[in-house]
Amino acid sequence: MISKTLSDIGNVSVYPVVTLVIFFTIFSVMLFLVLRGNKSTYDKMAHLPLEEDGPTGRPFGAKRLIGEDHVK
Repeated sequence: MISKTLSDIGNVSVYPVVTLVIFFTIFSVMLFLVLRGNKSTYDKMAHLPLEEDGPTGRPFGAKRLIGEDHVK
């Protein structure tokens, strides 16, 4: 049934080629942007979840747990 449906579509062989070209283009652009990026910025972003910037000693953006104010 699927082969019959696909054979009824005109120029169906063009779609895989177009899809491959779109994928390769987006992949190449993203690879170029990542490799061209600033490594110090990437290192800074990689350590953001581990930094403790809040006044409570919790990582920045972490929410207070229920009952946490009673625990020391």
